[in-house]
Amino acid sequence: MFDFSSIYSNLESLCKSSLDNGYFTDSTIAGFVQQGTFDADGYKRITGLDYSAVTEPEDAPVEVELPERTTSAYVR
Repeated sequence: MFDFSSIYSNLESLCKSSLDNGYFTDSTIAGFVQQGTFDADGYKRITGLDYSAVTEPEDAPVEVELPERTTSAYVR
């Protein structure tokens, strides 16, 4: 059976190096956690920070006014 732990260890090292050199941000690593590449413990090993999932947006929603609908397929 193949041991995937060495692959994840190498991937964590690569991500930590990329973070340390400015190629990745904490948000990049958080995205990997959201995708399931790493768990919260992996996030902590890479960033040194505790991972907390974002459940609400930081900013309030912005209201925008949309143009009236047109029946034409072409808008000028």
